[in-house]
Amino acid sequence: MRLFILFLGLAADICGQSYGEFGFEPNEGQYPAAVRFVHRASSTYYLTRDAMVLSNQVRVQITDVDPKVVPEGVLPLSTVYRFYQGNDSAKWRTNARMFEAARLNEIYLGVSASFGVTTQVVNPYSGLRVGLGKIGLNAAAGADLGRFRLKVLNAGGVLSGGSGGVSYVGGRIPGVFTVRLQIVQLDGERRVILDGGFKIESGESLSIFAKGLNPALATEVEITFPNDDSASRQKLPARAADGNLYRWGEVEAPRFFGEDEAAVGTQCRFGCTEAFVARLDESGKQLWLTLLGGELDDFASVLEAVEGGVALAGVTSSQNFPVSANAPFARLSSSSDLFFALLDRENGQLKTATFAGVGNGAWVLTQTVDLKRDLLIGGGYLDETQANAVAHGYVIRWQAAENRFSYSQRLEGPVENLKLDGRSRVFYVTQGQGRLTTGILDAGGKPEGKPVEVQAPAGWINARLGGTKIVLTSGVEYFVAYQVSTPEQQYSYPQVRLAKVSPSEGRELLNRTLAASGTIAEAGLTPTGNLKFLLQNTSPTEVTTANAQLVAACEGTSYFLITGQDGKTFQATYVPTLGFDFTRQNEFAGVPAARVGCAAATAGRRPTNFVTRGQLVTVTGAGFGPESPVYMSPGSNGKYPTVANGFRVRVAGIDASIIAVARGLVAIQFPFELSGLLDAKIEVSEAGVVMNAIEVRLIYINIALFNTGERSDALNLPVLAALNQNGTVNSRENPASAGSIISVFGSGLSGLRPELVTGGLNPMPPTGVLSTSDYSRSAWGGKVLYLGSAPGLSTAVLQANIQLFDMIPGTGIREHGIAIAAGVDQKSMFITAPSGVVFVK
Repeated sequence: MRLFILFLGLAADICGQSYGEFGFEPNEGQYPAAVRFVHRASSTYYLTRDAMVLSNQVRVQITDVDPKVVPEGVLPLSTVYRFYQGNDSAKWRTNARMFEAARLNEIYLGVSASFGVTTQVVNPYSGLRVGLGKIGLNAAAGADLGRFRLKVLNAGGVLSGGSGGVSYVGGRIPGVFTVRLQIVQLDGERRVILDGGFKIESGESLSIFAKGLNPALATEVEITFPNDDSASRQKLPARAADGNLYRWGEVEAPRFFGEDEAAVGTQCRFGCTEAFVARLDESGKQLWLTLLGGELDDFASVLEAVEGGVALAGVTSSQNFPVSANAPFARLSSSSDLFFALLDRENGQLKTATFAGVGNGAWVLTQTVDLKRDLLIGGGYLDETQANAVAHGYVIRWQAAENRFSYSQRLEGPVENLKLDGRSRVFYVTQGQGRLTTGILDAGGKPEGKPVEVQAPAGWINARLGGTKIVLTSGVEYFVAYQVSTPEQQYSYPQVRLAKVSPSEGRELLNRTLAASGTIAEAGLTPTGNLKFLLQNTSPTEVTTANAQLVAACEGTSYFLITGQDGKTFQATYVPTLGFDFTRQNEFAGVPAARVGCAAATAGRRPTNFVTRGQLVTVTGAGFGPESPVYMSPGSNGKYPTVANGFRVRVAGIDASIIAVARGLVAIQFPFELSGLLDAKIEVSEAGVVMNAIEVRLIYINIALFNTGERSDALNLPVLAALNQNGTVNSRENPASAGSIISVFGSGLSGLRPELVTGGLNPMPPTGVLSTSDYSRSAWGGKVLYLGSAPGLSTAVLQANIQLFDMIPGTGIREHGIAIAAGVDQKSMFITAPSGVVFVK
């Protein structure tokens, strides 16, 4: 078993799309007359006199409303809203009202109604919420709710009743559209929930009923239905240079109102959007929100605090974008261009705005602010005078308060990163036509020194994915952190590298690897002149140093490392992604306190909160364990020990078998005895000292495959630990034959028969049937012939014999993706991509 572990290797709030917070916007002449209120979110919907009309044009309508009743806004929002729509300032609205709901008083005698929205959390881990439209009814004592009718129009699908509501399937409604209700009566201080529901009347009409309804009591009814709105829990944005919190982006612009529209709307290329900026208070509540846009598409790209306010830059295709009278470029000279806008930081008022004059197809990739608080942006644009619309780049410096451009410098490739020094020089990185080039512009925007082409290693190409970062030093040279990938996997997570360049000599001085995979989130200098980097999406087992705070990845962690100016890493650790202060964190000293961070599936080398009985799991942390790995062997009882090298691990009070220990790592087998539990706490102790406990969720199946850790294949996937049909180890030098049978190994398959023993070994040679199960099973890349326990290895290890598909394109030795899935039935199995590769010829 030790040799097998050596071969496999030892494994070691969320922010959704940025929508502004809108309530119901009253129609003050900006929309067709039939539209009374508009609500913007991930999709736009609106209210008429008696209905909420969703973005898919499904109309939820209260019928027979008294014709004298019109909806009025209630619960006004405190946010200051400003709408700069179009270039006619007479139509701008600079203190617009918004409301949480719209109320209809006395739709029938004694009954009032309201339209509003609510949300329902569908994923407590990510904070994903789905929006619900809401109709509320308030009936006074003695009022007759029997007159109430609700219609869901334009459904075009099958209507059926069900528990708590009715459902519409098909037609214009995607999927199942379910309308639910709750009925409450007010009995003094008590709120009594009644058993009620909808009655399907003739046509598409619904009435409501409730068992035990007391007509002498006041009644409240809440009706909810999907409104196609969704969002994730949003963390507070980073504080801007002026100390304030801002959120910016774009929202769908109300353009199309179906049968309520007086005229055909303008057709937009991307669905019609408007740029927005919102300033938040310390709790995340909006103080003001400003929209900017014209008749077509407008996208906000970057925001910076500048002299005179807050500057926004983005892309517009609207001829009537609201630019200032003194704009350097007052007209849109092509089908799209960049825009710049300056807003008052106190109230969101538009102060200056202009087009940029860059041209068609421009986009923004990076920005910074110089010492004079001028905004500098870089990006790309399309030169449509050349074949295939070649992409070029630009650097623009805009003086926001004066609304003028200091310079607009064109470059060969799109600009990915900008960095300013104390002399207002701009250091830039461009990427285009497969070349990564870095150079300098002086304070006036003119080239300085010699541009340097950063060379990817042989067989790799430069990959943007997360961009590049420039690190300036006190010397004449500077550094560029960048990413490379193979041609086949240029859109996967690439390798991260570091180049040192000399602009005076026009060449590289060094070029080396920082991490096997990842994207670059931050880069900078420590006070001692060392370089520091924060990488995300790295592999879970990047190299960490002896004083690492966390030696391997947990869910929600990033990779932090410090190098000397020679590019050599001397400190590296995993850190929490949320709450980590990159600016303040520099070199760390001393061995951290012994602490457990998380659990990871040993097979597959991936952190997880989900574990199955009998699975090989690596408990990850820091401040404990020997520097060199120590591997255990079964004792005289044929089992792995439960106390080893001073360590003991208990899972829900049950001793776990210990397979190996290392710095910050303990590999264990989860006990098979953990039956009937949903959650289990893991406690690790060293020399009798108990560390902090962590909790995992127990599930039935959690298959992961062992790999060697090597990723030198063209698919940039880990090479699986596999045996060819003749029993030899699969490798590039010893590939399998197409159509032959290979064996791969993993862990996370509980529920086999006969019942396996925790810490034990499977018999070798087999004395009978290795294992049987009722699992459905499948594979990526071949057909599963056997899936069960592995003879001679730990009872935690599974073996899968797979017959490779022999219709593999290509010639010679090539990588072949493999993944395994099992479930209690076909519906419970998921294979979305290969988890590793074997070599085939």
